[in-house]
Formats: sequence, C-alpha cells, structure tokens
Amino acid sequence: MNRTPNIAFFGSPELAAACLGELIGPFNVKMVVTQPDKEYGRGKKIKSTPVSKIALSKKISVYRPRNIDNTIIRGLNYHNIRLIIVVAYGKILPENIINYPEAGCLNLHASILPKYRGPSPVQAAILNGEAETGVTVQIMKKELDTGDILSVRKIPVNQEWTAEDLIGEIISLSPSFLVETVNSYLAGGINPEKQRESEVTYCTMIRKKDGLIDWSKGAEVLRNKIRAYNIWPVAFAYLDGKLLKIFNARLCSMGNSSSAGPGEIVDVSRHEGIIVKTGLGMLAIIELQLANKKRLKYSDFIQGCRNLKGKVLSSTPQH
Repeated sequence: MNRTPNIAFFGSPELAAACLGELIGPFNVKMVVTQPDKEYGRGKKIKSTPVSKIALSKKISVYRPRNIDNTIIRGLNYHNIRLIIVVAYGKILPENIINYPEAGCLNLHASILPKYRGPSPVQAAILNGEAETGVTVQIMKKELDTGDILSVRKIPVNQEWTAEDLIGEIISLSPSFLVETVNSYLAGGINPEKQRESEVTYCTMIRKKDGLIDWSKGAEVLRNKIRAYNIWPVAFAYLDGKLLKIFNARLCSMGNSSSAGPGEIVDVSRHEGIIVKTGLGMLAIIELQLANKKRLKYSDFIQGCRNLKGKVLSSTPQH
C-alpha cells in the first residue's frame, strides 16, 4: 500500500482540528471537508469550524457543503484522493464517498467499539458511570460505526470528570494515536478485527429537553446526568419559576431528610454546596447559573441568592 497517499479529511470540532493538525506534515492532506460557516450573536458574525481555520492556515482546499453532493466527488477526483479520514464530521457520509478511496475510509470514534455506536459516545459513557472508555479507529462501512477495528486506546474515567473534562482527555491523546494507527495501517502492519455483535450498545442524538432534571431519580443518576450534559444542553431545573442551569454537582455525605420531598433544598453548606433531596440520597450542587445571570460557583451564588433552604427545584417553570 502507498504510504504517502493523498488524503481527504472530514471533520468539524476541536477534536477533529487537533487530529488534522497532527496529520498535516506526516501525510499528504490535500482536501478538507467540514460543516458550513454559521452566523452567531446579534451582529450575525460568521463563525468557522475549528477544522476550517486549521486547513485555511495551512492553505489546504476547504469544502463546506450543506449536503454531500457531486461537488465533493469532483473534489476527490481533482485532488487524486486515495484515503479518507473522518473525525467528528457531524454528518453521515453516503456510501459512494465511503467506498471512493482505494486505500479506504477511516474513522476515529470516541468509544471502545462496539460499545456506544452513535452520535454521543462521550456523554453516554458518563451517563452510565463508566470507569473506562476510549477511542477506536475503524474502517468505515455504510452502516454507522460497524466497521472493522484497526486500533483502540483505552481511557480510565475519573468519576469527577464532566463531559468537558473527558473530551479534553480525548483531544490530548487522539491526534498522536490516530497518526500512529494510520502509519501502521498504510504499512500493512494491522490486521483489522471484526466487531463483536454480541457486545454492541448504542447511544442517541442528544436533545435539549434531555437536560431536564427529574428529582425523583437517585442522586448518583442525576450527578452523572449533570456531568454528561455540562457542555450541552446543560442539566436544568426551575427555581422560583426561573430557569436554573446546573453545570456540576457531587454526591453529598449528608444523611437523608425524611420530611423533605425530591427537589427540595435541605441545606446550604459552605463546605459541600447547595444540598438537594433526590429520590435516593442527597446531591450537592457546586456550579450553577440562574436565568440572565452569570455562571457561578455555589459559594458565590449563595451570596446573591439567599434564603434558599426549603425552596423546591421543580421540573416546570410554574411554582
């Protein structure tokens, strides 16, 4: 196999940008495909993807299609692409793109496949309290995340980590891992392994409403939800009818309060946080944001929001 084929890279967010930056140099990255620029803010400023910025800085041809069409096929032809590498592109590639390059189409997926096939593997690992996750490089197939495995790098998960922390860890190790795997693959030094279908699990697209907290759930379940969704959509409830975003929380050692109902603030502790009764155990909120206010640590929040004890955090804006 040609060890220096022309490569097309498909990707969009910071993880993909970090991987692209590491691939440029050792390999002939001739073409980059990323999500379209987006308008943001009141001034309708244009925001490019992190991948787009890296590619343009290196004078690599960038394609930003709203839908994969013949423009991309023409680009693959024009740049004589022989290998495609995909990292968090954000769209499902059609079969004709996956099957186009003679050296294959490789994908880095943020789980230990076949576990957590799908679009939200980082959040799924934290939601389920996993002690270990990882990243997998696979040979892409038409069916999502079903391809033969080239290499796996495992990551122990600190139980205090949020999704932001875990993604940071994945970003730090994935670029060199990907380069190492691609080198071995092109040199013919890897025997791809079939995924074990008996071990398959799936994760789904996250919706904004998934962040709503049901206080009848147990404290550990809710802590994991808060950790998993701290980037987006951010776990939320309502305080005095106002939206309250909760970015981080921890299990509380305080004993059960039999008279309190789920969602009731049973104490405000300067040492542990804003302590809330759940369906099973206590949860201490340690980072939060009230509607139209700044994101704060609990110690600062309680300075401006007093008399919290006895109030109930609800799952609806009515109070």
